Amino acid sequence: MSDQIVVLATADSRSHYPDKLRRIRYHDADNDRFLVFLTNNFDLPALTIARLYKARWQVELFFKWIKQHLRIKAFTGQARMR
Repeated sequence: MSDQIVVLATADSRSHYPDKLRRIRYHDADNDRFLVFLTNNFDLPALTIARLYKARWQVELFFKWIKQHLRIKAFTGQARMR
């Protein structure tokens, strides 16, 4: 829907992050709602960034479901480096 370059509004927030940010407004047709993302990635297309955030949110919801429905004391895993 929109792709803007913005800076943080207050002097305090600008002192913590003075660089420009990218504000992407996206319409999620599946749920009929508008989402707004802030990113410092100016290289990827806006639609790619919106889809990445949407996919990440699905992962967050998955782990939330696991925590609510399964009794797991610890997660173990192995990161594969290539």
